[in-house]
Amino acid sequence: MSPSSPKDKVVMVVDDDKAVLFLFETHLSAAGFQVVLAANGLDAASQIEKKAPDLIVVDLMMPGRSGYELLLLLPSLGARYAPIFVITGSSLDVSTVDMIKREARVQEFFTKPVDMPSFLAKVHHSLKTEPTGRPPERGIADRS
Repeated sequence: MSPSSPKDKVVMVVDDDKAVLFLFETHLSAAGFQVVLAANGLDAASQIEKKAPDLIVVDLMMPGRSGYELLLLLPSLGARYAPIFVITGSSLDVSTVDMIKREARVQEFFTKPVDMPSFLAKVHHSLKTEPTGRPPERGIADRS
């Protein structure tokens, strides 16, 4: 089976930090993916019910519905088969990280700041897509 195009895949990013959303949107869009953003777990749940994404990137610590609560809710929302990448800025002990990694469909766990080339390679691998875009020339710190 040959790799598919990223333009056919929807990646949802769920994070309460607008700068993080911008960073992921910039890199995923440049890689050719369709990107859907959600500011919290409630917003994500609402959007997933309308159209399930192909992959979900979720921050663990958010106000309202946390990322972990969203993980538990995803199967009932229609995102039963979407792989999940978890990101966090929090320092977690090894047993907590292991518990999260054992959740159904959690394929990757990243600590912020996320290494974008590694992250994008894992997104392509998970979605069986082939890189087509170029990485953005400017980073989040370069915004004016």
